[in-house]
Amino acid sequence: MSSSVRQFGVCAIIASFFSAPFVHAGIVFQDDFTGGTVGEKPAWTAVTETGSTARFRVANDNDPFGTGAVGQNNYLLINDPSNVNTSGGATMRGLSGASSIATISFDFVAPTIAGATGRVSLYIGQTAGNLGSNDRAFELFFENNTVRSSGVTNSNAYTLDTKHSIRMVMNFSAAAINYTGAGGADESLASEKYDLYVDGVKQINDGSRFNGTLATGTALSAFSFQTFTNDIREIYIDNVVFQTGAVVPEPAAMGLIGMGMGVLALRRRQKSGSNQDVL
Repeated sequence: MSSSVRQFGVCAIIASFFSAPFVHAGIVFQDDFTGGTVGEKPAWTAVTETGSTARFRVANDNDPFGTGAVGQNNYLLINDPSNVNTSGGATMRGLSGASSIATISFDFVAPTIAGATGRVSLYIGQTAGNLGSNDRAFELFFENNTVRSSGVTNSNAYTLDTKHSIRMVMNFSAAAINYTGAGGADESLASEKYDLYVDGVKQINDGSRFNGTLATGTALSAFSFQTFTNDIREIYIDNVVFQTGAVVPEPAAMGLIGMGMGVLALRRRQKSGSNQDVL
């Protein structure tokens, strides 16, 4: 096989990764809270706090995400230490370019809290309402050291006081979709279902939509973290990204691209050496 053919093959492989659907495409919202003011609410569409103790604040205490920069890494602190008449939510609405196929990802740490009960909820749905039962497509609950949804009976445990990553791939369209999952695996996701990855490992396969009235095919244009009365919870959130499409986890894709670039560099060196020998 000629060197030009081999180089064309490598280039085609690299191009396929850059042109593959959903890779690095369609980011409609992202926030690492760097621009937020510590002690203040995040600059989201709506941040509500009912009662005197529920808090949704930008914080940078104690470096819970292990960045090595104590007091320098901002994150979202969700804290509801009382179970009496307290609730709140941090919501993003009106996400432009929204689609019925979407992925939300973020890092989180759940600290040890004495007397913890209840949960922190994540709702995903449409902008028109407040992500109530008529506007909600999917949901996740963080409670009792597990992450789950109302449509999933098995629990997916996580370790307290430890950084974890969440990636939730959602298909609210009327047809099944295919996408490339963790490690390059071929994945299929049915209509009105979601897949959940915790720390890069699929923990929920074909999780069900929320049992509400939102019409299939509605664009997923809003999400909200919420706490309610009777919840005693605390959780830290960072590096929130909301994207259209079923997004390939970045490390696997970038590793393959890097490998392809390495092969090209090797071919160039080999060709250069051959040309010198001829001369």
